[in-house]
Amino acid sequence: MVAVRMMNATGRQRLRGVYRYLAEGHDWDLQLIRADTELTVPSIRQAERDGIQGFLVCYHPSPDALAALAEANVPVVSFVTGPVPERHGFFRLPDEDNVRIGTLAAEHFRSLGRFRSFGFVPDEDDLFWSRQRLEGFRRGLGKDARHLSVFCHPTADISDASALADWLVALPKPTAVMAAWDYRAAQVMSACRKAGIAVPAQAAVCGMDDDEFICGSVTPSLTSIKADRDGQGHAAAAVLDAIMDGGRRPAVDAAPFHAVSLVVRGSSAPIAPAASLVERAFAVVAQQALSGISASDVARRLGVSRRLMDMRFRQLGLPSVAEELTSRRLEKAKRLLAETHLPLERIAALSGFANPDSMRNLFRRRLGISMRAFRNAKEGPPVIPLGFNHKTYKMTQEV
Repeated sequence: MVAVRMMNATGRQRLRGVYRYLAEGHDWDLQLIRADTELTVPSIRQAERDGIQGFLVCYHPSPDALAALAEANVPVVSFVTGPVPERHGFFRLPDEDNVRIGTLAAEHFRSLGRFRSFGFVPDEDDLFWSRQRLEGFRRGLGKDARHLSVFCHPTADISDASALADWLVALPKPTAVMAAWDYRAAQVMSACRKAGIAVPAQAAVCGMDDDEFICGSVTPSLTSIKADRDGQGHAAAAVLDAIMDGGRRPAVDAAPFHAVSLVVRGSSAPIAPAASLVERAFAVVAQQALSGISASDVARRLGVSRRLMDMRFRQLGLPSVAEELTSRRLEKAKRLLAETHLPLERIAALSGFANPDSMRNLFRRRLGISMRAFRNAKEGPPVIPLGFNHKTYKMTQEV
């Protein structure tokens, strides 16, 4: 009986290795268990009554199933984690090198040499292998680990797309994000699209498992770390076959359990000259947007023409520098409206607008609401602070 989780890449890849072993001339009458719910205490005991000669469990079984396997009178080979039952016929396979997996992702990002921050998105349940990959990622970053942020959603629903998008937006750009496995990496890329974050120009993304279905289905295609799961399944089948044949505990080939490699795809591809110029422009905008700088000023600081700069942004499917400046200024104005009682003249100056009129007109055109209505909606009835100039305040209300 071979038990795998067909729903994920790990199970499918290990099963491929098992079938490869059988194709080499090893004659098994194989019964396949495809999900956790099928490997139960009754199914294990029924298999023994039917004359099963061995169990190969390619994942960590449930406590009840593990206890039943420990009591079985036939050999068991398992990828179980933690302590194993004290029985001669129970063989625990080596763990994957999860620390090395995280380190390899960090080394890849550092080799690109262009990131202001790094992020890690753990497994939804924060399982041990996810924590080990995070530890390896932190080690691999070395001194850059001080710029590492770990996504931690405070509610039970860690997959909340809005929370993930907000976290990604807050990371200084360009950023590089590792996800604990490919499914989480696909969620990261979806959140980037929602937040308007360009991959890989603003955020490089790396997953783990090299799940061909996921990696090839997202846009751009997903960079991922590949473990030798085929080799693991082959080695596991060879171990069980040897125990069933002679009852001895064979030496296991540990190489497939430690081997990992990087498969680079579009989500972390080295940036083109267009992306390099765009990143430099983003850096200038982030520092100077609220000073009143114009798009032409940004181009002059970069030593290129305004036309070339705008063309590079279009090549990457990004809004123009002028649009980015406007967006940042409006966001600043919105925060000041919601959090202060400052008059419009002061808000315009602090937000980088040339004058209050242009700010007010742009605000209404973009948001479909006046600045006064926005402030009232955010704060409720206006409160006049102590020492405030009533004449100026009245003018602000009228505006």
